[in-house]
Amino acid sequence: MAPEINSGDFVFISSIPLKLRLLKKGMRIVFDCPGYGRLIKKITGFTRDRGRFFFAGTRPSSISSDETGPIKTAHILGTVLFVIRSEKQNAPNSLKTGSS
Repeated sequence: MAPEINSGDFVFISSIPLKLRLLKKGMRIVFDCPGYGRLIKKITGFTRDRGRFFFAGTRPSSISSDETGPIKTAHILGTVLFVIRSEKQNAPNSLKTGSS
């Protein structure tokens, strides 16, 4: 399975859901993961008491919180609003929105 977001795509994010504590399972988030850099993944779960989020990619080989452990809220930059595909991909649906 191909990644949903590729190198060269433009990703628009918002910190509003983060600030209003509206993050929920299935949302795509952008965060800094110690040892791995900046990642975009889907939320698979969270702990309300400690503000830690579990995540996974869309491919079986993607980095997940099973490998890195959960991430702290402080590492999250925002949620993905939409993605504009790079011209080189020539995809018929060049605009993806939300947490699909």
